[in-house]
Amino acid sequence: MNLPSATTVEKNGCRMDCTGGVQHDQQRAAAVEVGVCYGLKGDNLPPLPQVVTLFKQYGIQNTRLFNPEPPVLDALAGTGIAVMLGVLNADIPVIASSQAAAQKWLDAKVAPYLNSVNFSYITVGNEVIPSGDGTTIAGVMQNLYSFLTANNVPIKVSTVLPISVLGTSYPPSAGQFTAELDCVMRAILAILVQIQSPLTINVYPYFAYASDPITIRLDYALFTATGMAVQDWSLLLSPGFFESPDRRGINLIVRTRKINKAPVVMCWPAL
Repeated sequence: MNLPSATTVEKNGCRMDCTGGVQHDQQRAAAVEVGVCYGLKGDNLPPLPQVVTLFKQYGIQNTRLFNPEPPVLDALAGTGIAVMLGVLNADIPVIASSQAAAQKWLDAKVAPYLNSVNFSYITVGNEVIPSGDGTTIAGVMQNLYSFLTANNVPIKVSTVLPISVLGTSYPPSAGQFTAELDCVMRAILAILVQIQSPLTINVYPYFAYASDPITIRLDYALFTATGMAVQDWSLLLSPGFFESPDRRGINLIVRTRKINKAPVVMCWPAL
């Protein structure tokens, strides 16, 4: 079974290109798209139709699924809501084994919904690094991307990382990956540049504040800061999460290693 060719153009999802320097707040506000991580591990969850109604009511145009759930995908079909679809961590070793395994996963999880669900990204695992084996992630991304490209399916492929991949995140100019993850991160960034996909990260603004409440202001973590919140050398960081020290630190690493074509996507700030 082959994937049918997509009928839609390239999708932006929640992408925010952050390699071009600091923008004015008004410009950034116009560019930012809000998304919701849709988890299913909980009690008394609202019915799927009600969730979709809430998305529409509040103008939510992007959602992230941690794994392919057919009932959820059925509910999202035809809505136009951009879906970031996750590959379960447990499925990574199998998909990494061969191109045929990647094709099998796509045929089972994506193909039935390709022309009805607005897939923006396929993300290989959730925070596999640093606790798991990150050496297979680049290969899985390549396998999935190669098959999607061969079938003219314009879905971005990435992996979702925790902010703990940074050994140092503050001040932003000192940002660097942990020594243990440096080689793995180089491999992941290299493949992302090759396939022109963004790096995706989970960021929790409250944890940044809780770990350093003297330096990180509470209003900064809660999106309510006014005026300049952080100044680092010549970098003037605007208030609010989307210029957070963690995010700026990652971008600085990407730029200083001359991998300056890999934007960063937030999935999404959790308070």
